Amino acid sequence: MKITLSFLVLLLCTVLNITAYAGSVPPIIPPTGDFKTNFLNFPQAWTVTKGKGVKIAVLAAELKTAEAQIPTVSRSAPAAEVRAFRTNHFAALSPLLDTFRVILLWETNEKEAPSLIKAIEHYRNKGCVVILPAYQGPMQAGHDYRARHHFIKRASQAGAVIVGAHGRAYQLGNLDFWKKITVDTYALHTGIDGDQAFNPEFMADEPLQTPSLVVAGAIALLRAQDPKLEPMHLKKFLRGKGRKVTWYRIQIEWSKGKPEQICRPFLSYESMTEFMERFKKYKPKPLDMFRGSCLDAGLLLGLEPLGNGEWSYQALKTEQAHRLMKMSTAQVGSGVTVALLDHMFDQEHPSLKGRLVHPGSVTNAPVFSSAGHGTWMAETLLKIAPAVNIMPVRIISDTQEGADYYIKGIQYAVKNGADIISLSHREVPSAQRAAFDAAIKKATQKGIVCVFIHYQGKCNDVVIPSPVEFAGYDERKDISYIVGTNFINKNSFPYTWGVSQTAPIAAGVIAMMKQLKPKLTPLQIKELLLSSVTNTPDGFPLLDAAKVVEAIKSDIR
Repeated sequence: MKITLSFLVLLLCTVLNITAYAGSVPPIIPPTGDFKTNFLNFPQAWTVTKGKGVKIAVLAAELKTAEAQIPTVSRSAPAAEVRAFRTNHFAALSPLLDTFRVILLWETNEKEAPSLIKAIEHYRNKGCVVILPAYQGPMQAGHDYRARHHFIKRASQAGAVIVGAHGRAYQLGNLDFWKKITVDTYALHTGIDGDQAFNPEFMADEPLQTPSLVVAGAIALLRAQDPKLEPMHLKKFLRGKGRKVTWYRIQIEWSKGKPEQICRPFLSYESMTEFMERFKKYKPKPLDMFRGSCLDAGLLLGLEPLGNGEWSYQALKTEQAHRLMKMSTAQVGSGVTVALLDHMFDQEHPSLKGRLVHPGSVTNAPVFSSAGHGTWMAETLLKIAPAVNIMPVRIISDTQEGADYYIKGIQYAVKNGADIISLSHREVPSAQRAAFDAAIKKATQKGIVCVFIHYQGKCNDVVIPSPVEFAGYDERKDISYIVGTNFINKNSFPYTWGVSQTAPIAAGVIAMMKQLKPKLTPLQIKELLLSSVTNTPDGFPLLDAAKVVEAIKSDIR
């Protein structure tokens, strides 16, 4: 008998109880449980290098201060050697620093500018990259920044890499400060919250040098990949190999006849014009603009950027789960109806055409308007379960929002035959949770699975998805973790990082489960989701759709 290679592979897989898949499976990039690390795309960069062979020096006025920064740098470049020194070693051109390829000046005093500039030039000539935060300490309204501006300009001309800070929504706070200097790269500062995106005068109340720590790690990765890259060329490299963000200062009349200014970041011209069109009734008028390059460790190493949501789908093992379903991908989710309780649905959008059942609105606004949050949720859902029926239920309008409309939306979905309800909006206030829970109980009693990203009630069968990036800050054990930070594309708002998207992703996995075994109860589904996980390298449970399907199919047999 002629034995083929494919037969031997199949036989080996059978013996080892391994599923043999036809075709290639995309490589999985393990995420971490840290928001900043994932947001800046370090896990993708680590597939190339973790900084082995590169020595990083962190300098501060006090040795203890410098030592306290080492863990953050090491998390970004785990294979690099990181040591702490006092700043006076730098200004004195100490031979202790001669073997270091990356030097981070955590603290500097503008009064010592002449000796610092001389030292920056000295180490640049030795091929060492010196990193300098554009600003240190918290920003304060009315502060005189002229001395800092002058020092940073001279340091940049001498070869230092200048690091700026942006928040989770890419907002900058005092835009005028950043416009007067050349920043080589902006990196995430988690002390600024995304809800401040519309406040042009927002001042950061935490030290703005923290982004320089992850930039030091990223440069160590780059130096490990290309040791001969000169410091001045590296500065240009940073500017050219990042996420391009344009900040616009816009005059807008939120209240009639009362113009005010907002500072809004955009990842593309198209997203800016989309914003202008969406809010045209408020008379938006761009006043000025400002461009910058934001750190992405994967892009910095020349890696192909992942598509919108691609990392999340890979880490979920979506493709493997589809193959285990033993049907074509186009059939996954067939016969299952998912109610998306949301707003801004576009019935002409390709993601909705041919998939709609029982669309409705429980507000004073029509169910369909334009592409937006609801449409994005539908796009995400169909990546996981392409054949589901989508029930768009509008629960938010310009004047109506809140728990009362969430409840009405759930009631509408139950009445019209939904199998799954997905909700990607704010949590319900404590005073209204009892009424909200009552609506959920009526749904779950009919076998409907409720998915809510911010659920805080007492129904233990509600599926609560969340980005794994927040797992390091969350002590709850009833959350299904999903990669969230890959949900950025050129036409989305820059701060769309995937909290909302976790709900339709979980709903898509549940659609697979219901398709395979319709009689599973909501509680059984939640328990199966929580038990079907793969741990991240730092030990956080990540939802594994392939394990979910395997468990159900095994039980069916």
